[in-house]
Amino acid sequence: MQILIISDLHNNISIFNDFIEKNKFKTIIFLGDGLSNFFKVVQKNKIDFFYIEGNCDSFFPRTDYKIIEINNLKIMITHGDAFKVKSGIFLLESFVSSLKNRPDIVLFGHTHEPFHILKEEIEYFNPGAFADGFYGILNIENEYFYIESNIFNKVKK
Repeated sequence: MQILIISDLHNNISIFNDFIEKNKFKTIIFLGDGLSNFFKVVQKNKIDFFYIEGNCDSFFPRTDYKIIEINNLKIMITHGDAFKVKSGIFLLESFVSSLKNRPDIVLFGHTHEPFHILKEEIEYFNPGAFADGFYGILNIENEYFYIESNIFNKVKK
């Protein structure tokens, strides 16, 4: 099973729509910023999704984090601004350590920069900004999972 992970779509709806139509993901995890455009594309393409609001999604009630479960994997999703991730992941790590049922994976956005580290058996991943061509893929195969960091670019004519 492959799950697309994106963040910080902002106003890039046509690029996102083209990307989705070409790649045919069945499930997407969206980490905020550009939620209205995200909803338009996933509803048009009938894709399953999980989402969290970002600091630029002012028309939606804000949630700092959610815990979701996919194939027995506990995944915390957050935009990251509530945990001040632009200054590092210390606050995010502290919060995760305080949780009774710690997640296997923590996904966040906000910084626009890709980030991936394993700390205390928890994988922290930021795909970077989709608006800048960055995305991630969560691969789940039986009892194993791995996360890929990717970038796309348009061929210049």
